[in-house]
Amino acid sequence: MFRTEVLLDSYDTAYRESFTDDASVVEAKGYPLFFCRGNRLNIKITTKDDLLLARCLFGREIIDPDLSFDSLIK
Repeated sequence: MFRTEVLLDSYDTAYRESFTDDASVVEAKGYPLFFCRGNRLNIKITTKDDLLLARCLFGREIIDPDLSFDSLIK
């Protein structure tokens, strides 16, 4: 999550092939990045496999917040 003014300032940076997401653009502009631990089940869906995983996870009636991703793929 970025402040609007940081994103707008960063988007003025000339395009680079190394840019993969907002964070890479913000970092290239010189802003520091900070990370925090999140829930491993809060997945980003970018591929068909991600969508399949989401359907498996959220098709369950009860989702255990302590469930690990590794236990799902065994």
